Amino acid sequence: MKYLLFKLANEDIPCVIVSLEMLYLLNKQEYGLIVDSDRQEFLKEVNQIARGQLSSFMTSKRKKEVKLFDLQGHEIQRLHFESIYTLKKFVSAFPEFKRDPLSSNARIRPIPALLAMLFTYSFIWAGTRPYPTDINPEGIRWKIAYLNVQFLEWLNALIGQKQILGIGIILLIILLYLVFRPEISSLFAQEMKYTNVNIKGSTDNNL
Repeated sequence: MKYLLFKLANEDIPCVIVSLEMLYLLNKQEYGLIVDSDRQEFLKEVNQIARGQLSSFMTSKRKKEVKLFDLQGHEIQRLHFESIYTLKKFVSAFPEFKRDPLSSNARIRPIPALLAMLFTYSFIWAGTRPYPTDINPEGIRWKIAYLNVQFLEWLNALIGQKQILGIGIILLIILLYLVFRPEISSLFAQEMKYTNVNIKGSTDNNL
């Protein structure tokens, strides 16, 4: 990548040019000059932001907007894009910026996930037995498994196999959501924060 040009919906800034080291914010006159003459040397004279001076940026799909923040965490520029596709291409031009995971969308831990998977499987197992009498804890040595099947035996007598299978399917959907929660949240999230991992440590110390 040498220069990437992105058209903007900003009235005062019709486009931004991204290079390996800089962001160039062009006004209407400067944009017309580079389109007409294709002279790139004049970029040194336009309003510019060094990539290394950016600590993070926030994206908004709803507003098709990117907010840029400096090393002190102050907002220095808002870029409004014409489409979500252009916004995503702009974000992909900054591989040194990584999306911050939201603590509320953390993935379920492995051990609880394993226990939840076994508990969910027990419902599906009980709900798919050929005969209701197959749900029987006799002969099971593992105490936890014995108690679980004993509970399913009682539940089967109370609500029946179909309802147990339905509960198992619901538990499976919940488990899949907990496992893939970060990906699902990322897919539907309207706003996301990206942090420059190359300077994150030094930025945290300054703050």
